[in-house]
Amino acid sequence: MKYIANTSMKLVEQEGKGLIQMENGTLHILNTTAMEVYKSITDDSNEIEEIADKISKRFSDVNRDDVLCDVTSIVKDMVDKGILIHEE
Repeated sequence: MKYIANTSMKLVEQEGKGLIQMENGTLHILNTTAMEVYKSITDDSNEIEEIADKISKRFSDVNRDDVLCDVTSIVKDMVDKGILIHEE
């Protein structure tokens, strides 16, 4: 499944973290891992498996399956909050 960023929000990035203001004024904070996932999606790596591969290659001491589980959870949370949208 592919995802795209919600274009009706504002993102401020600082020191690898993100602050997102939704159109209705709700604020969401992205930690460094969530910000990396978000940036990967907006940089055209919008498949969860691709993002997990990219992150797991950077860290030799992490299990790819664990990374996939974490990325899946982060993306689900972002979809639930309206930060990301399922691409049709």
